[in-house]
Amino acid sequence: MPQVVLNGPLGDTATTAYSYRLNTGFAPRGKYLKDVAALPRFTLIAGAADEAFDAAQYEPTLSAVTDKGRYVIVDGIGHLDIVNAPETREAIESLINDL
Repeated sequence: MPQVVLNGPLGDTATTAYSYRLNTGFAPRGKYLKDVAALPRFTLIAGAADEAFDAAQYEPTLSAVTDKGRYVIVDGIGHLDIVNAPETREAIESLINDL
């Protein structure tokens, strides 16, 4: 964990160690494509500069098993920055307006 985070205003809330249970919670189930195929309509929003996942692979991987997805990949945005990106709000507002 970067020291600047630990010394920041929320540093005392940072997760500095992962238990086995927490770590396995991040991994999809072995038959995740079966899970994806069962999803209702969904919108996936990710940053193109994601440091944890290859955002360019979401659509080709998931659309192979379902046509219910809408994919919004935001240029220049990283894994955690997507939460506060204006494009995220725009995509959510668009989704709500389309209901």
